[in-house]
Amino acid sequence: MRVILLSYDANHEDIYHTIMSYEHHWPNNKFIFRVPWNTIYPSEIVERFGDKIEPIQTPSEVKPTINNLLQGIDDNEWVLWNVGDFYIHELNAEEADIVYEWVTLQDDPSIHNVVFSWCKGIPSSITDESEEYKGLKFFKRRNTEHQWFCSFYRAKIIRQIFNELDEPRPGNMKDIDHQMERDNHSIFNDHKVGKWYAVDRNIMTQGESRYRSLLTKNGADSFKKLGCPIKSEITEHVRMIR
Repeated sequence: MRVILLSYDANHEDIYHTIMSYEHHWPNNKFIFRVPWNTIYPSEIVERFGDKIEPIQTPSEVKPTINNLLQGIDDNEWVLWNVGDFYIHELNAEEADIVYEWVTLQDDPSIHNVVFSWCKGIPSSITDESEEYKGLKFFKRRNTEHQWFCSFYRAKIIRQIFNELDEPRPGNMKDIDHQMERDNHSIFNDHKVGKWYAVDRNIMTQGESRYRSLLTKNGADSFKKLGCPIKSEITEHVRMIR
């Protein structure tokens, strides 16, 4: 399965660290990471992780980046969505393997998304309808916010959502957040005709390694723990996704 990493040249440092966090916390993962690059080839990443990497050249704009990263992937193919500076802080790898297995067994194309982080508004989004697999319950969700969370998607849903967005201003990714919440209505809800699921517990906790152009304190701590080179200035900000 491919991991779609949304990023750009200046954040190769974060991409290296994010992939390293997968290798450390989920060592038997079966992922191939699609790494975007604009004008600077991610040679350090390719050299370190080898055939786990598919470097994909993209423009610097967000929407063409998404289109290129999804090129050659069938609409109903499962991918793992991960914003480039969101890294794994904690993971139950055994349970994550069960989630991965359940997702890959789903041949119903109306199942659109599965999230396995039990954080922010996820608990309040679940319904009483669920399916059980190897000790885990997969609850159907009633709404579809929290688009940045790492989760499994059908490729067609990522395509559809970003096709509906206007290109954000350079360096203003918050423009996307504002578009997604126009009139207090998430455009993700336009696609809730499908089935969206959340696992019944928190299997993964992620942190953000970047605050504006600086490394977060928690990100820097993780860089050091995983032996990743630090090239950026560090801030005292702590940004965990809970």
